Amino acid sequence: MQIFHSLYLRGRFCVRVFVFFLLCCGIVYNVVISTENFSCSWNVRGLLAIGVFIDFCLVINETADGRMNKKNLAYEQDYKKMPKNISCPHFPLCSGCTLTMNVETPPIFDEAKAFFGERKISKVSFYSDKVIGWRYRAKLAIRGTKKRPEIGLFKGGTHEVVPIPFCKVHHPKINRAVTLLRQWIIESELSPYEEKDFTGVLRYAQFVVERSSGKVQLTLVVNQTFSGDLVHWRALLAPLWNNYRDFFHSIWLNFNTSHQNVIFSDAWHIVYGEEELWENFDGVRVCFLPSSFAQANLDLFEQMLRSIQQKVSINAYIAEFYAGVGVIGLFLANEQRKIVCCEIEGSGLHCFEKSRHFLSEAVQKRISFKVGSANDLLDMLNEADTVIVDPPRKGLDTRLLESLKKTQTVKKIVYVSCGWPSFKRDCDTLLKAGWELKEVEGYLLFPGSNHIEIVAVFDRCSLYE
Repeated sequence: MQIFHSLYLRGRFCVRVFVFFLLCCGIVYNVVISTENFSCSWNVRGLLAIGVFIDFCLVINETADGRMNKKNLAYEQDYKKMPKNISCPHFPLCSGCTLTMNVETPPIFDEAKAFFGERKISKVSFYSDKVIGWRYRAKLAIRGTKKRPEIGLFKGGTHEVVPIPFCKVHHPKINRAVTLLRQWIIESELSPYEEKDFTGVLRYAQFVVERSSGKVQLTLVVNQTFSGDLVHWRALLAPLWNNYRDFFHSIWLNFNTSHQNVIFSDAWHIVYGEEELWENFDGVRVCFLPSSFAQANLDLFEQMLRSIQQKVSINAYIAEFYAGVGVIGLFLANEQRKIVCCEIEGSGLHCFEKSRHFLSEAVQKRISFKVGSANDLLDMLNEADTVIVDPPRKGLDTRLLESLKKTQTVKKIVYVSCGWPSFKRDCDTLLKAGWELKEVEGYLLFPGSNHIEIVAVFDRCSLYE
């Protein structure tokens, strides 16, 4: 629509230039060339009449528009506010998206506004980014047969795989990797997993795109026990790696024979390529393994990091719980007195140490990482004046929540939530314990879903200090 409007404006300008040219030609012809014969020069009279009529119509049109320049500016502003649509060909069979139209304003936004309004937060800022091609990582099921493998997501309420080769929210490199993987499965004649009798080899595939290189880290989850070597798998995967070495970052295997609906086991092994995948967040390099937790919408997550940085006072003592590989702490480290991160997954420590190496020596001494659950590392609260929590969807662990209710040293909590129901519960618990909700932001990290991620700032009320 915007393109047609722009063409219309340019066309109208060209018409007026042409009319001006006709008028000039007519005047010159009348005055200089054929003054005495002008009365019988009907062709010139016609040109002049047409030019005056067109110009009159354009003036009428501009008047009807009502101050054209302001109208155009208003149109541009309205265009930017227009809702964005995904219009995916796999919707609604695929369970990945629950919305395909007007995805920038999911219903949960209104629910969030009402919730925070009741708690005296009148302004809630909502942030979104692109709604197509935003997903840099995806986990897909592999089912079907040797000759007709299906790679996609389960149909809602079933374990029937819906192939999604043209997924609109996937980064294009993921869709390309799915096509290459499917062809390799057919050529290698490996059987997809069959849940009814737990047979077949290939269960799931994880795809992660490294933003800097555009290469794809591929992990195959196989229904086997690790035999102790990868010779067989290196031979099987050699054609895929050798033919597309410039496309793939690395190829991994995860060995999982569990009969439960658990995608990954703890048995990770690299077959080809580089071990670590690196992301850069405003100059801060962060290492990831395929087993690491990471956001799928990295572009908007980077905006969230900048916002968190603004909400934390400089020279603070920060305790970060549920840190993953330590992205938030690493991002904040340059300006803080001390940061202690903790994460229950041990692989987080490996990535954290790799990433910390790229900080200056002085900053490296001010940030550390502990492996353990939040409930087991409550002593991190003893000296901290600021706490950052980024829990899983279930929300804060009980003992940590109780400690935050009673702490006398912590003056600020930055709560990053991916679970709206659990956040509402934890939020009300903190408010009743004397914390004050100061600021709230909502992020549409999963366009196409009725999901919201929250960044909330709590301050300790002076009454409880």
